[in-house]
Amino acid sequence: MVTTKDVLAHLLVRKKLTFKYASMKTNLLFYAFLLLIPFHVFGYYDDASLQIDFNSRNSYIVQLGYDKFMTNGSSIIVDQLDSGFHPVTIYEVRGRKKRVVYSGGVNLAAASITYAEFYRGYLTVTEVVPLSPNPNFMVMNDAEFSRFMDRVNNESFESGKLDLLKTQIHYQFFTSLQVARIMDEFSFDSNRLDFAKLALAKTVDPQNYYLVSEKLSFNSNRQELNQFILSQSR
Repeated sequence: MVTTKDVLAHLLVRKKLTFKYASMKTNLLFYAFLLLIPFHVFGYYDDASLQIDFNSRNSYIVQLGYDKFMTNGSSIIVDQLDSGFHPVTIYEVRGRKKRVVYSGGVNLAAASITYAEFYRGYLTVTEVVPLSPNPNFMVMNDAEFSRFMDRVNNESFESGKLDLLKTQIHYQFFTSLQVARIMDEFSFDSNRLDFAKLALAKTVDPQNYYLVSEKLSFNSNRQELNQFILSQSR
């Protein structure tokens, strides 16, 4: 005989499974979307260049689309690329054996050279430099970003820091790593979330925005950021 207690227990289990499936589906859509999200920065078709630094003694094969490049652990430079998203696979070569150590991609800004670093399985954009003087595509280098952070740190209250960032973001582009570092300046997760949403449209490597999501303390805020990013593609 089925009791009311049994029915309620069944419905509770079903609700939990449905929520877990929905959460997994949202996360999968989020990470897939990071590879596809378009920004106006990348909407031009012009010459773009890519430099990947390894700083390692190991040998690597870099597959960029259908093309492959070999390096002995220093750097590779590829010119005359279209702007936009390019799939990247990196193989570590040891003797006759090779293994995949990275599979993802990178967004290249038009008429610019994109500098990236491969380290411990991560490919991170460090700088984007226009090939012609065009301030619309400028990303702060390390020295400029350090001065920028000093200015942010001079604000005593988080509200002042957020107001400063809201003003400056109209004149700056950021890498995902820079956005993540700025978020360390906030104690409140709500302020981190607000800035993460604000900075998304001015980030040159959205495929690395997981670095930003990881700075949020609460799962509910990470899910809200995921939903916000997904909404920008509509």
